[in-house]
Amino acid sequence: MIKRVMVPLDGSDFAESALTTALDVAHRAGAGLHLVSAQEEVPAWVYPGIPAAMAEWRVEYFDRLLERLRDETDVEITTAMPDGHVAEELEYEAARNDADLVVMATHGRGPLSRAWLGSVADAFVRRTRRPVLLVRPSDEETTTDVWQGAGRILVPLDGSGLAEAAMVQALELGRLYRASYHLVRIVHFPVGPTSSYIPDAAEINEEVVRAAEEAAAKYLTEANDRLGVEGVSVDHSVVVAPQVARGILATAAAHRCDVIAMATHGSRLRRLTLGSVTDKVLRTSDVPVLLVRPGGEEDD
Repeated sequence: MIKRVMVPLDGSDFAESALTTALDVAHRAGAGLHLVSAQEEVPAWVYPGIPAAMAEWRVEYFDRLLERLRDETDVEITTAMPDGHVAEELEYEAARNDADLVVMATHGRGPLSRAWLGSVADAFVRRTRRPVLLVRPSDEETTTDVWQGAGRILVPLDGSGLAEAAMVQALELGRLYRASYHLVRIVHFPVGPTSSYIPDAAEINEEVVRAAEEAAAKYLTEANDRLGVEGVSVDHSVVVAPQVARGILATAAAHRCDVIAMATHGSRLRRLTLGSVTDKVLRTSDVPVLLVRPGGEEDD
């Protein structure tokens, strides 16, 4: 159950574009909203007045923001203004407030805007154990977030329990919107070693792909039955694609999915790793991505 939603803010319209989504989720869930503005500590000797000036600016910023939001929503809102390494402080705030979901803005459409995911958002999603919903401003000029809800959620599966763990959080979010779910397994082409003899290679590749498709279809049918919940619509498809990330994005577009739910690594050794497929989807998706890191500190 979603009882607490956290949104990291830095005073920019870009970061605030996540508020539309966060407020809608919090309202539907009857959850509280926790706004956090973390600031890197600046030594007083660099400029004696800057720490106090930065603290004053954040207080004034939250006062203005809260005045506006309280006219727009009845969601209970709290704030925090920690000082320190931004990603670490955001992780601490999420844990301290037991946030069930963190909503934050990520890259826009321009090449320069992609760097934002590579800094604060990138560092945070690689550290946190909390589910993170990364939303993308619909227009780089206005940074207006057009949240369409989560009426249709795509869950890519690869046969692992890790990937299936994303379904739990997808169901939690989708329950608020009476969502339907589409499970997809991407068959990477080519999927295995083939003959070096060219006339044989095409035929062998075709056989290997066909076998992989059949295995994927059987797995998804079983997953469909296993993960299906009474009253929830779940369907699936097998997609052959040269790149897994592109196959996921193409499936999301073809099935008009509002959110892509993916799991990422859960072990300590992989703590700072998202995986190439997840990373590519995060950086190129036009729809929000729900990122889930399942299990405890030692789980994989």
